[in-house]
Amino acid sequence: IGKGILYEGMKMIMYGRYKTFKSMLAYWSLWRMRDGQDILGLPVDKQGVSSLYMQAGVADPLMWNRASKMFAGMPKVTVPNRQSMYIWNTMRSGLKLDTSEGIRILDEVLGRLAPLDLVVLDPLYKYMSLDITSPAAVDGFQTSLDKLIVKHNVAFWILAHPRKPPRDGKDGEGNVDDLLGASTWANWADTVLKVT
Repeated sequence: IGKGILYEGMKMIMYGRYKTFKSMLAYWSLWRMRDGQDILGLPVDKQGVSSLYMQAGVADPLMWNRASKMFAGMPKVTVPNRQSMYIWNTMRSGLKLDTSEGIRILDEVLGRLAPLDLVVLDPLYKYMSLDITSPAAVDGFQTSLDKLIVKHNVAFWILAHPRKPPRDGKDGEGNVDDLLGASTWANWADTVLKVT
C-alpha cells in the first residue's frame, strides 16, 4: 500500500471499536489488492498483492456468510496477474502465535504458500495466550513475527481492538493510547490506523 502505509517487511496495526467493520475493510482491501487495484485512494502495486487472511474471532459459517455476501456484490475484474488470496479460519484450532508450536505452524504455512506479500491477523488478542498488556509477553510475540518477516519477506497487517473507554467517554482523542495491550504495540508497528 503506497504513501508509506505498508510496504514489504513492514507491520501495520488497524484498530477500532466493535462493529467498525475492520474485518470487512480488510476483506475488501485484500480482494482489491490481489488485482492491483487502489484502496481508499492509496496506490497498490499494479502487479497485485498475494495475501493470507487469518481469522480467529468469527466461526466458519458466519465468516463465509459475511465474505460471500461482500464478494458477490463486488465488480468482476479481469486482470492478467491476479494474485492469490488465502483465507484461513484458525478459530477452532486455537492457534497461538506467542508459542513455539504456533510460530512453527505459521512458518510452515508461509513456506507452503510462498511467495506471499502480506499476512493479516484478525483479531490480535486471539493469537496470544499470554497477557496482551505485558511488555515481556508482547516482546516475545513481536520478536517471533519479526523473524517470520525476515525469513518470508512478508508484511503483517494486524487487526486489533481498543481498550475499554474511560468513564469520561474519551477514547484516546486521536492518539494510539487507547490501543488494547502494552504500549510496545504502537512502538513496534510501522503504521497504526484507527478506524472510527
